[in-house]
Formats: sequence, C-alpha cells, structure tokens
Amino acid sequence: MNLKYKALIASAVLLALLAVSHIICLADGGNEGPDAKTTRSSLIYPNSQAKPDAPLDRVTNDGLDRVKAYYQKLLGPYDIIEPLSDQAGFRKGFAVIYRVHYQGTAVAALLEFARLEVTMPDSVGFKSRTMGYEHMLPQPLVQLRSLIGRFGHTREDFDKLFNQYQWLRFIQSWDPSSDGPMIIRKYHDQVYGPMPKNAPKAKKGDAAAKAELEQKRKKMKDLKASGDMAAMMALAQEMQAQAAGTSEGEAGMEIMQQQMEGLEKDSWGEWTDCLSEMAQAARWVRLEYSQSSSGWGQNFWQTATPAR
Repeated sequence: MNLKYKALIASAVLLALLAVSHIICLADGGNEGPDAKTTRSSLIYPNSQAKPDAPLDRVTNDGLDRVKAYYQKLLGPYDIIEPLSDQAGFRKGFAVIYRVHYQGTAVAALLEFARLEVTMPDSVGFKSRTMGYEHMLPQPLVQLRSLIGRFGHTREDFDKLFNQYQWLRFIQSWDPSSDGPMIIRKYHDQVYGPMPKNAPKAKKGDAAAKAELEQKRKKMKDLKASGDMAAMMALAQEMQAQAAGTSEGEAGMEIMQQQMEGLEKDSWGEWTDCLSEMAQAARWVRLEYSQSSSGWGQNFWQTATPAR
C-alpha cells in the first residue's frame, strides 16, 4: 500500500471521527440552538389595547386585513400565517405561527414556539347557525321598541336606530376600561333606579314572620296534594300579604315601584345614548398572544410603540 493511499484512508477516518464527535455534541445539546434565520422576537400590534390583568390579550378596531399586513412584513423565513376558524365561538381570523429551526437539524424539522391568534366575530356564521338570531337584539333596542307609538316615537324612528346599531349583537370584545353589560347597567339604573347593593336591614318581627311563612308553605304542599284550589288561593293571598310586611318584602315592593315608574317615562333619550356609548366601546378584533418567554431566555413579544 503506497503512502498516498494510506494518507487518503487516514483522512477519511479523521473526517468520520469528526462527524461522530459533532453528532455527540448535538445529542448533548452543546451545539444546539436556533439558527440565524429563526425569528427571535416579534412586535405587539401597536394600535391595540390590553386588558389590565392580561397584557397579552388585546383588542383593536383595525380590520383583519390591516393586522395581517402588519405581521406579514415581520415574518421570518420559517414563520407562516394560517386561516383560523372557531365555529363554536362564532369567530374567524388567522394565526401567525413562529417556528424555530435548531442548528444541526434538517430544515424541515421546524417547531412552533410562539403564536398569535387574531379573530373577529363571524356574523355570517352566527346568522346561519343561530336559530332566531333576528330576535336577539341588544337590550337598548328592545327597550326602544317598547316605546314605539308612545310619547310621539314612530316605527320610522326605531328603524333608523335599528339599522344603525343592530350589529352590536355580534360584538364579543369591548374597550378594556368598559364593556357592553356595564354600559347597559348604567342606563338601566338611570331609567329604573339603581338596584340596592346590600340586603335590607332586618326589622322587628321578621324572624317570626319567616317562621310562620315556612309553616304555611308546608301547608300549601298538603293543599296541593288534596287538590283544594280554593283553599290554596286563599292561603297564597294570605302569604303574599304577610311577606309584604317583612323588610325583604318592603324592599321588593320599592323595587317594583321603581320599575313601574321607569316603564311610564319616556326613556328614548337614555337608550339612544346607551347605544351610542356601546358603539364607541365596541372592539371588533381580538389579538391573543401566546406565552411571551422564549426557549432561549428572552421575552419574545416586544412593544413597538406606546399602545393607544
């Protein structure tokens, strides 16, 4: 065997040993890590608002296309955007998926490590899959409909507001500082009076009256079993009168009186203002960011500019 041939064999053996050594290092994790093309961080959408207790759960009124165009520019070579459909939640949108490629692995071996889901209400799906959706109106429109023909308010007046605000039935997200139910409650209290925040203070005789009412309830069950309707009606009236004399009964009567007064007043202005405030607080698009800490010790999501 000549020297030249021996040198070739020695070189081949040396390369094989180096290759094995490299594989062992990778197995131990010594040389592993994201390659240079892997996206190391991305931006939180600037024109969005965060919930105070959940900074990675945000809302905006920018459309899906605008948000997608923003993130399309930030994608690395391994990152993708996929359509997203949440039929159970009546939402549609897309997911921005960030994938990592580790050094020493095949390029096809990509792992997802961060995700952003951007969704909005699927109004078309809601209409097609919800029985009686046309009757599911925001509470202010229900109140306004009850005023048609009263205080000079016409069907035309209602239809104008209906066409302007009926889309509120599809809203699932709100300005983090407010939301639809809170706004409705505020105007409900203006029209019907505020609900008491505390239980009514007990008064003398309440305990005895409650004990007697409990005995009468048991008697009512016996009368129901016997089928004596006349006695049942008489006992029911007696119990109603006795319950009205307790502190809880008096508080209930006061609430009922407030409700009656609210029904008798022209509350068109209050409910119109309620719709306007709800429309301003509505947020169409929701952005849900995954856990921000990346596998290599840094926060993945970064703030681009102060959020509005």
